[in-house]
Amino acid sequence: MIYFFTLIKIIYNDIPFIKLTTLLNSAISKVLGSEYNDWKEYIQPFSFSDETRKATTTIKFNDPVTSQQQVWTFNTPINITLSQNYWGKSLSERMHLLPGQIVNPNDSTKGMIIDTSDILDPPNPSKNYGGTLRYHTTASIEFDSLLDNTEWLEINGTKVDVLENKFSAVLLDNRLLGEKNNTYDIIAYHNDGVYKAQYELLGLVKH
Repeated sequence: MIYFFTLIKIIYNDIPFIKLTTLLNSAISKVLGSEYNDWKEYIQPFSFSDETRKATTTIKFNDPVTSQQQVWTFNTPINITLSQNYWGKSLSERMHLLPGQIVNPNDSTKGMIIDTSDILDPPNPSKNYGGTLRYHTTASIEFDSLLDNTEWLEINGTKVDVLENKFSAVLLDNRLLGEKNNTYDIIAYHNDGVYKAQYELLGLVKH
């Protein structure tokens, strides 16, 4: 039944990103029916192209028989014009900071707890800026890019390694290495030849 995704057409101009994804999820739910909940966790973030006027739905899962990863991609015709704000929001939603663990500051006898970041500079969504966050120990960053290789992640001007469209890096607490620089300028980029966008986040690791 999944192949019917290609027959769904959504006619909306300049609708909010959240509304469009809701419409697509609703269309997929109708196609899959009672099987939707079984497939929901394998559906990747949607991607949209103003040039081809299509939304791309990607489903990733491990085949229970072969244990090999399967990737299914379906295109949905749409009538929509994308904006820079859309791409900035899309990049931010696919960037994830993962804090490390620290000794419980209230009671060290209670062991380790998940670190909580301090917001030194608040986010500014209109400028695609996620703010400045301070962590108190080593943290990690992950960015799920689109499958069309139009996106990448850089930290302090250096491109991060990618595996199966997931960029990941460790934001080390460099004090352990005797270094003073614990600042990480994290920028996710999108450039598909039609649209260029970026989303920036500044991370610090220190007491």
